[in-house]
Amino acid sequence: MKRNLLFPLAVLLFFSTNVKAQEIHEASVLPYVPNFIPTAYTQGGKVLFFTVEGGRYDNESLSNGDFTVYDADFEEVKKISVPEETCKTYTLVSRRAAVTDPFTGVVTYTGEWETTREEDDYQWRCCRSLGLCTEVDHGIAEAFENQRLFLTQTLFNEDDKFEYLFETIEVKETSKYERDRDGDGVTDEVTRSYSAVESGLEIRQDDGTVLFRHDYADLNNVMGTEAMLYRVGGKTYLVIEENGYMDGSEERFRSYTIYLIDSKANTIKELKRSSCVRAYPNPARKGEVVTMEIPIAEDKASQREVCVTSVDGRTVTRMSVEAGVRTVQIPIQRIPSGVYNFTLTEKGRVVENSRIIVR
Repeated sequence: MKRNLLFPLAVLLFFSTNVKAQEIHEASVLPYVPNFIPTAYTQGGKVLFFTVEGGRYDNESLSNGDFTVYDADFEEVKKISVPEETCKTYTLVSRRAAVTDPFTGVVTYTGEWETTREEDDYQWRCCRSLGLCTEVDHGIAEAFENQRLFLTQTLFNEDDKFEYLFETIEVKETSKYERDRDGDGVTDEVTRSYSAVESGLEIRQDDGTVLFRHDYADLNNVMGTEAMLYRVGGKTYLVIEENGYMDGSEERFRSYTIYLIDSKANTIKELKRSSCVRAYPNPARKGEVVTMEIPIAEDKASQREVCVTSVDGRTVTRMSVEAGVRTVQIPIQRIPSGVYNFTLTEKGRVVENSRIIVR
């Protein structure tokens, strides 16, 4: 009798346990892997999660940009769709027309130049992540090794809108190839490729508002960019690294820019750039014009000067620059081959400098 009573009880417990397990399983189903937003960057310290549609992301960027935000109970709070940008990349091929000698039948390419253009649509939607580093007993450590910040709410200001980093692009000439088809020593075909190149990093809100923009250096071959967030001494810093090659330069360019974030005042202030003066092309050839990029002076009344000197200290060129000027064109037709220092002075004090080779 006791055995007969235990059997239906066991069956009842079995089905009851299975029902509960099934309910728990169904309640935990999400279409994509959830990511945690640190409560330090949510309004009121709320627990929030988000998923990325398609789950296409890595530690540094995601190529989709459709977010779904959930609360602590995994109830949907908001959907965010990052707009897609479209541009036209193209190739220009310029060729001299063929000319046939009526007596010898020899074909040369010495006719009029003709140019053809091939276009292609290029879609771009790239959200960048933030690496989060904080103070620990032994120094600075990256707080999230496997999960970087893609979405925050109160990092850059204190409203209830969500924030993300978006990498923008522009179309630039990225390569040039010349050919001599008939072997007469004169170029008769030129191919130029214009491709989409990363141009800057924007902090955007979920309604499309751009809170801040950082322009990348004038690179036509971007090798890598990185955005890191440092919380040190009660302050929050944004550090942006960029590296690549400028047009005509064989030297790899690398720069760090440090910003101070104040979410209460809704400000992002540039503190320092590791390389504020950029001169290109580098190396440069005689007859070319060197472009020198310089920072904007904070003091609008500041007296600034750009000076080009040789390695032995001889002044080659000197010119005054207004406070709001970002680029200076320096002709080098009469400069002998060698190494030169490009120096920016402000109120008689050297602010930044760069070095260039003239061949």
